Amino acid sequence: MKAGVGGSDDNSSTAELHEALELPRTLIATSSVGIAVYHESGRCVLANESAARMLGGTREQMLAQNFNQIPSWKYAGIYELALRVLATGQPERIEFHIFTTFGRDVWLDCWFAVLESQEERHLFATLVDITDRVRLESALRASERRYRTVLEQATDGLMMADEDGRLVEANQAACKLLGRSRDTLLSMRVSDLFPKEDLAAHPLRLNEVLGGATIQVERRAIHGEGQLVPMEIGATGIDLEGKRHAVASLRDISERRKLETMRDEFLSVAAHELRTPITVIKTYVQLLERLVPSGQDPVMDRACRALGRQAARMARLVQDLLEVSRVQVGRMQLKRELIDLAALVSRVVDAMQALTATHELGVELTAEPAIDGDPERLEQVVMNLIDNAIRYSPDGGLIRIRLGMHEGEAHLQVQDFGLGIPEGMRERVFERFFRAHAGTRSNYGGMGVGLFVCRSIVELHGGRIWVESKEGEGSTFHVALPLC
Repeated sequence: MKAGVGGSDDNSSTAELHEALELPRTLIATSSVGIAVYHESGRCVLANESAARMLGGTREQMLAQNFNQIPSWKYAGIYELALRVLATGQPERIEFHIFTTFGRDVWLDCWFAVLESQEERHLFATLVDITDRVRLESALRASERRYRTVLEQATDGLMMADEDGRLVEANQAACKLLGRSRDTLLSMRVSDLFPKEDLAAHPLRLNEVLGGATIQVERRAIHGEGQLVPMEIGATGIDLEGKRHAVASLRDISERRKLETMRDEFLSVAAHELRTPITVIKTYVQLLERLVPSGQDPVMDRACRALGRQAARMARLVQDLLEVSRVQVGRMQLKRELIDLAALVSRVVDAMQALTATHELGVELTAEPAIDGDPERLEQVVMNLIDNAIRYSPDGGLIRIRLGMHEGEAHLQVQDFGLGIPEGMRERVFERFFRAHAGTRSNYGGMGVGLFVCRSIVELHGGRIWVESKEGEGSTFHVALPLC
């Protein structure tokens, strides 16, 4: 351009320009891309309907208007860019924002180039409406800001790992809990955060989480300064950008552990102190029973029976507390020997059947597995499971006890057809002091430690214990123990 855009007129027709530039009319007219050509003098000599629609006018209006007469283009810096392209001959591209004459808010992607034709120069422009793309990008940026704000304001540590176990996200709370910078965490794998000996005993379960499971566990994490910090960790899997990721929340439970330790110490001391007075009470009850023959004094008979029952109940509660204490401090020891598990189960069933007249204990022994274990502790497991089945089948009826072998394990099942366990509580029945029916009409007492002790004993034997249940239809407890 000799003098800039604006000023002199161009008398070339649109048809002549088509022929000179070898642009088919049909291509220009039907293109969804806006196309406009301006003579170096500034006059629009060619425009299609797409360009007119994007700029908020008609094709006739564009052809009647000089380039330097478009106010929105001046405000957006397009006019200066066009002068530069005409001056240098170098194509340039720009994304700009305008308000059309109809008040429409539009974002356009514009490409300018110089075309030479018969010693004349023209400014060739293509326009693409990118309004939807820009709005989407804006929404994504806003969403990212909201996500980042929520992430950083969370009081719990939050982390995300990919399918290979590499950490790809961590908030400031997680950095603080683990004593590491965000960059350091994002250079690590999830397995780097836990002691190797803990991982050997309790694998990460990453594949389980990626597969859709939601887990809640307590683990020791390695702090950046080297100490081990007890953490409560919840994890679940999500889809992100077409790939599975694991998202985990972390909470420091050091203070809770201290309080639990204090409680356990108190309960242990209290249980030991209670054993003596309970023993004295039981001794005096037995003495009264010998001094007053049965049937001689009905009131005394009822009192002695009541005292005996309550003393026995208190003795069981104290024993439960002592068992919990042993588990918590790691003092539960196994006296292992070769066990005929079928004979052990039969002995316990016979003993338990003698204690109930309203329940039928049906035994199915399809195998006679031999295991290496502590017979006293395993009797305790079987007894607890049958006692639970009796307690939570208040209407009586059949209780099935099955014993078999499957894939290198002895498999014991205790099934009742009683109350069942509410759905949201099944995963918690093995927790210490948890009672699924506490506070309901179906509360049959107990301290909620029996199943906790059962799980501890089974795990000490290298086995597994779990439950299947449906509220109102009963429960089946499963125990799997490794064979010799």
